[in-house]
Amino acid sequence: MSGNSSTLFKVANINEIKAAVKGVTGDDMKGIANVEITMNNVSKVIPMNYNVEGSSIKAQGEID
Repeated sequence: MSGNSSTLFKVANINEIKAAVKGVTGDDMKGIANVEITMNNVSKVIPMNYNVEGSSIKAQGEID
């Protein structure tokens, strides 16, 4: 992580995490969702692989 004081992950003071799906490529079973994550008033769009398992959608991505 950089020394930037407005970094997305200033973990000690997180009061709220927001997420919004901004776009999806793929099909009804798997693909990539572009998810905007906002923490500490900083937003980043994170590509997340998703797949459908039964009645659940599971997404996995990496935030740095």
